[in-house]
Amino acid sequence: MRNLISIGGPFDGVVNLWHSFGYFDDETKLDVLRQARTLLRPGGRAIFDIYNRDHFVSLPPEEWSERGGQRIRTQRSWNGLRHRVSIEYEGAHRDEFEWRLYSPDEFADLCSSVGLDPLMECAWFDESKRPSAEHARMQFVVARAV
Repeated sequence: MRNLISIGGPFDGVVNLWHSFGYFDDETKLDVLRQARTLLRPGGRAIFDIYNRDHFVSLPPEEWSERGGQRIRTQRSWNGLRHRVSIEYEGAHRDEFEWRLYSPDEFADLCSSVGLDPLMECAWFDESKRPSAEHARMQFVVARAV
């Protein structure tokens, strides 16, 4: 993904799912957006499925749950605008993640800054749901400025 431009183009669409965008540092994320814009035909669209920071800031730093009879411990912390999550599965392994999370306005502004015009934003792939702190995931449809 850091070298999108290598796949050629132009394309009618670019899709980025499950918040893989947030793993990068800020400079790389801008470069990825610029490359996506370059790959799109004028008027072409990109879809980004990302986590909504407004949702995650209110979550507790530690949470226990159970799935399939197995207890799961989730720990959360922040390093500036990056959200760290550690998921420990009782008697098994641990997964650790860290992402840069955006509010809806921040992501729209970031896209606009590289010539990708926000067309639509929603939550959970449902056009009737607006991104809000109530929803963990949000999707943006942006278009290459003509």
